[in-house]
Amino acid sequence: MTHRRRIVIGSAAWLIAASAGAATKHAKGAKGAGAKKVALVDDAAPDVVTYGLREDVVRFAEGVAERRELDVEWVKASLGQARFVPAVTRYIMPPTTGTAKNWGAYRARFVEPIRIRAGVAFWRANQRWLGQAEDLYGVAPEIVVGIVGVESIFGRQMGDFRVIDALATLAFDFPSGRKDRSAFFKDELEAWFAAARDRVSVLIYVDTLEFLRRGGRIGRTSQVLGGALGVRPLLTIRGGRIEPYKRALGRAAAMREFDRFLRAAVPDGSPASIGLAHADDATGLERLREIVQRSRPQASIDRVCEIGAVVGTHGGPGTLGMLVLAGE
Repeated sequence: MTHRRRIVIGSAAWLIAASAGAATKHAKGAKGAGAKKVALVDDAAPDVVTYGLREDVVRFAEGVAERRELDVEWVKASLGQARFVPAVTRYIMPPTTGTAKNWGAYRARFVEPIRIRAGVAFWRANQRWLGQAEDLYGVAPEIVVGIVGVESIFGRQMGDFRVIDALATLAFDFPSGRKDRSAFFKDELEAWFAAARDRVSVLIYVDTLEFLRRGGRIGRTSQVLGGALGVRPLLTIRGGRIEPYKRALGRAAAMREFDRFLRAAVPDGSPASIGLAHADDATGLERLREIVQRSRPQASIDRVCEIGAVVGTHGGPGTLGMLVLAGE
């Protein structure tokens, strides 16, 4: 990765970090590098909240950022608000020894009319993607369909835990009582960060062209014409670079583009983590809140912050930003 690309990714870190949340409490009694295993704890236990700035977690975050060329503050902030989930430590434990296995009863749960119909529909709807997966990875479609059916009833049951919470719990606090697999879950957590970066969608609105001209991104003529016509640029981030997204004729049109952007990034009814940011524009920030609440009420606005100096230098006062991490 070039030095310039590192700088641009770093300049967008305020927006990427917005999906991480702002909580910084520590898990009680779990500080330090030696806190690798915990006893099983009830979910209602007090003071078991987030990983905060635990030393071993911070070291892991720094290592992931270096290996994957990610912004270190984003990784730290994300892990800092990841929750320890006691139920996850219970579910990872093996069943009680001596439990009788009944293959007939197990099979009857999954090979029955409802799942069969749902499986056929899922296979037909995703035939092209299943074929591509087989070509790329050599895994037959019936294997993928079978696993998806057993684990989620073909997408109907998507689980009760956030991915980052479950992975962090098993990476940093794997329970005693069975073979330690924390190294495996650390690898999975690192892979999640790499994948999450690629799934982030960002839209930035610039209210004035003056700062873009000062930064050499547009010429004087473009600034004058754009200002006279009320044209305002919308920017996004692709491949680690800030790039043009669209042009909007005035702020009202820009708000409509934010609405379209959000709807396109988040399927109706699907969860999403949203970050909002502004540069000295509380009114614009409230408009973005209203868009999220109206268009995708199931999404959670996990963080709101003011745009930092780096991005603010490009956009100036009135700059607005929205980050979307779908599926979280």
